[in-house]
Amino acid sequence: MINQDKLRTLVMAKSKISGLAPDLLYRNYLFERFLERLSLSPYKEKFIIKGGFLIGSISGIEQRATMDIDTTIKNLQLEIENLQTIIQDIAGIEIDDGVIFEILTFKEIREQDIYPGFRVSFVGIIGKMRMPLKLDIVTGDVIVPEEVLHTHKLHFENREIQFWGYAIETILAEKVETVLARGITNTRSRDYYDIYLLSSISTLDFTKFRESLLATTTNRNTSKAVQNYDSILENVQQDPTMNKQWRTYQSSFPYAKGIAFETVITSVHKILQT
Repeated sequence: MINQDKLRTLVMAKSKISGLAPDLLYRNYLFERFLERLSLSPYKEKFIIKGGFLIGSISGIEQRATMDIDTTIKNLQLEIENLQTIIQDIAGIEIDDGVIFEILTFKEIREQDIYPGFRVSFVGIIGKMRMPLKLDIVTGDVIVPEEVLHTHKLHFENREIQFWGYAIETILAEKVETVLARGITNTRSRDYYDIYLLSSISTLDFTKFRESLLATTTNRNTSKAVQNYDSILENVQQDPTMNKQWRTYQSSFPYAKGIAFETVITSVHKILQT
């Protein structure tokens, strides 16, 4: 079992090597603890992991870290009383890891102004350390291709856990749809970084990506944005605010340093032209 002192030693060593803030690494460890509980629960097939944690699991935390867990629920009713019971059940699963989860609040959200959902605020406790955590739960996503059973290598232990997650092609399609539909109103520079990162993965299936992008834009009624991608991306690349946001993102996450905004925009062009 990893106690608080051992965890601190592991986190500080990893932070020194990766340049990532210790808080990001503490959160990642606690997210792993929560997801292992999910994997042992009756709800493991109901929660489909997506977003930054999944991207970091695929590419390595040195290439992508996150502050929360994003998930789409499947074959579950999006009702607060139901979700409160389920999350409490998952958090309460006993594992010999010394970690306790304290559920705080459920707040209604609407992801991308499209899908209804809830944000769960909770605390991960190990020893005397208390780390605030977030879990976003939404419904309404169309998942094409189907979700896959993802194997995640734990960062501080020599073993793996499994959970259901989006395919790479689905993650990429949602990111591309988001940057095109939002254009210069998108404040999330990480979307561009994620496209840059995911589009270089050797196992990416471009046929599946195109199918996923079509399904996503049809579901969100944003097909026109894809048709006009050239002009949208040109506006984004020339926009001073978008460039400033990218520089801010670079200053916060070492893995984005040295990557020009023009380069990430080019990666969006390339994935759409393939």
